[in-house]
Amino acid sequence: MQKELQLLVKHQSCLLLHDITYARRSASVIGIKRSALDTSLDMQILLPMSESGTRNGLFPLVVCVVGGGFRTPKVKFRIPWMARLAERGFVVAMPEYRGSETASFPAMMEDIHSAIRYLRKNASGYRIDPDRIVLFGGSAGGHIALQCAYAYDDLNSPYDDLSVSTEVDGVIDLYGTVDIASMVSEDMNMEKFALTPPAQLVKKFTPESAKEALKPANILQYITPERRLPPTLIAHGTADDIVPISQSEMLYNALVKAGKESDFYKVKDAAHADPVFFDEDMMDIYEAFIHKVTEK
Repeated sequence: MQKELQLLVKHQSCLLLHDITYARRSASVIGIKRSALDTSLDMQILLPMSESGTRNGLFPLVVCVVGGGFRTPKVKFRIPWMARLAERGFVVAMPEYRGSETASFPAMMEDIHSAIRYLRKNASGYRIDPDRIVLFGGSAGGHIALQCAYAYDDLNSPYDDLSVSTEVDGVIDLYGTVDIASMVSEDMNMEKFALTPPAQLVKKFTPESAKEALKPANILQYITPERRLPPTLIAHGTADDIVPISQSEMLYNALVKAGKESDFYKVKDAAHADPVFFDEDMMDIYEAFIHKVTEK
């Protein structure tokens, strides 16, 4: 059989630039001295193959903060999901960050701020518009994305060039924690509590000490009428049994009260990190939000 086909591209694709080093950090592990060594922090970058969405040949940037209980994120497992966003005309950068195995709060936020600065300084090499940047995160990554977006003038690495801004045009938070201290149960067995993400994040292993140490990680502290905050999109499943939807309700209510721009989508019957959050309907919502906040 022989056939001649005339085809049109109906579905755009993207390219992967893998393991791009954006910063280096001390490789010391808690309890083990390794001061003579350091380790790289890498990111994965997805580049659209279409010209759709460009301005002067440059794309908006989405910095995706992958979650995982504040431990070292498994970034590459989320590439297939985020490729769906890159195919819509956005450069998507997925940075690693130091997890709670080797560092404590606010190391994760410092690393994401370093990633934003790297991308802004090297924007032309990746066809990024440095004036159109949105943060995107899920679960612990949602918390980190929110804190980086709201604390744009704080939580910086001492090695960073502070003349490079970390401000962003918007932030997308999927089922992230907001007030972690409010999720700490004082009735939990001490040995079990010591293994929980809140305890590991601040290296405090009793509920009382952890609650106190977690106060600087409370996202609500940044939400005041006077403070300049980027627009926020929130999405959370009603069936989430890991991070209760009340965390996102708390965030949305505080933003509304402070007069800040925000959208809140309650996804019926969706569980924590449910694949539905990366299906076409939700991707449409994210795409519309990114265009709205980066085209002002």
